Amino acid sequence: MTNVIKVNFKDDLTLTVKKGTKAKDVIKRLSGEYVNIMGIRVDNKVHMLNYSFSRDCNCEIVDYYSAQGHNIYARSVKLLFIAAIREVFPDLKYVIENKIGEHYYISTEKKLTSSQIAKIEEKMKEFVDAKYSITKERVTFTELKEIYTKIGNEEALENLRSSLEVLFSVYNINDKYYPWLYGRVVHSTEVITSFALESYNEGILLKLPYRDDINCIEKEVHANAVHHTFKREMRLPETLGVKSIHDLNKKAYDEKELERIILMAEERQNKQIYKITDNILSRGNIRVIFISGPSSSGKTTFAQRLQISLECEGISTVLLNMDDYFKNASISKDYESFNHLDYEFFKTQVNELFLGKTINLPLYNFKNNGGTREDSGKKASLPSNGILLVEGIHGLNPKISDFIPKENVFKVYIAPLVTLSFDSYTKISSNNVRLLRRIVRDYQDRKVKLLDTLTRWNSVIHAEKENIFKYVDEADVIFNSMLIYEIGVLKVFAEPIFRDSIDAANPNEHFSTIREMCSMLSSFEPIHTDKIPNNSILKEFVGSGCFKR
Repeated sequence: MTNVIKVNFKDDLTLTVKKGTKAKDVIKRLSGEYVNIMGIRVDNKVHMLNYSFSRDCNCEIVDYYSAQGHNIYARSVKLLFIAAIREVFPDLKYVIENKIGEHYYISTEKKLTSSQIAKIEEKMKEFVDAKYSITKERVTFTELKEIYTKIGNEEALENLRSSLEVLFSVYNINDKYYPWLYGRVVHSTEVITSFALESYNEGILLKLPYRDDINCIEKEVHANAVHHTFKREMRLPETLGVKSIHDLNKKAYDEKELERIILMAEERQNKQIYKITDNILSRGNIRVIFISGPSSSGKTTFAQRLQISLECEGISTVLLNMDDYFKNASISKDYESFNHLDYEFFKTQVNELFLGKTINLPLYNFKNNGGTREDSGKKASLPSNGILLVEGIHGLNPKISDFIPKENVFKVYIAPLVTLSFDSYTKISSNNVRLLRRIVRDYQDRKVKLLDTLTRWNSVIHAEKENIFKYVDEADVIFNSMLIYEIGVLKVFAEPIFRDSIDAANPNEHFSTIREMCSMLSSFEPIHTDKIPNNSILKEFVGSGCFKR
């Protein structure tokens, strides 16, 4: 039996190595250093660089500038902070909360001075200079309990106690154990060279480098409206009696309690819509409402619910979908780009509505030749006291409304702001919730295969940064479309889709993403219920709702 294997890279590069050779040693042969290299993809599975080769394989370097590479680096910086603060302030309670831009906001039980924060940053740099190896290890629940007790995060154990796992993942740095952050990190502290800590409001900002420049960190960081809304929404779990995933899982077994949580979560969203309606009417001069948000945020259902709320107040409305104003598709189908919108046609139709004219509503057919605009056969007109609603991703872009007086415009930003966390260090990603929603809806409603949805997702995320997120502060109000019980419901629909697409023996290019999503779902009990109201935003994704999807 040979002790030599072949490691194949792109461009017909093949290295012959001994079995047991570590990926970091192969990287050294290739480049001589680890600069910007976060991990390695071996037969489509992402590993840390301390991975040992055991068979012939196809490999690809995962660098910082890839989506997975950036996530590995961000997770590694967070782990470095956890290790450093444990050394400097071992008894300090803290929570790593939502991101502000690309940076982590950390709340602490007591406000730290700038000099205290500087001590944590200095300790992080000491870890970097020491070039400690970082390894993933597996421990028993008894060992895990001891680790979490030492770091004062015993409540996180409740989410793991009911797990069917026998062994649990942790990180080891210099013979000390640290909590699992639900993903790969770099293989050594020496790679984590770019970060900064600073006092921010009552907490700390853990700053990461730009996605396109690992050596450059943003100097001035300003919280946008989403951060302030998120802080408000953090009070919601306590109001509903669901402070953790563990609490939600307990409710899933109690039919009456689960129904109460569903009704309370839905009623809270109803009240938000009523409040937005009152805000619009109190202005007295609003003619058009733009409703914007990233993919799978629930824009379509929200727009129809707001329309009904306004009509209940005696306001005539017309609802336009911005997608219907796309230009006919060419070879490039960049639907997220503002340039793909036929702005002049949109502007003409809106002005005609404001003049009291009747318009022929367009309908964009995505299936015809890659996309063509057609006549829907429907007409619309708007009385002088009516309000036009426009739903689409470009609603916050100032260009879309530059022909309308500002005092006549109201803008809504909608997105799922997730308040549930795995523990004090890792919150559930809002992007992952949106992706989960999209996977279920694409499969249910559009018969789109999982791998096709995942292939498209990275470009969607990139386009949202360019076309949506930078305009968030243009919004008059932010609506949180997240329902605290929804992941348990989505799990019922999503897991069969994942099972049909996973082949562990022959993993595809999206294997790591699928594994991450499955890991997230494994923390939740399935919620089988027929108690979800037909007008729920969740019905937009799982089906059987009363609104157009």
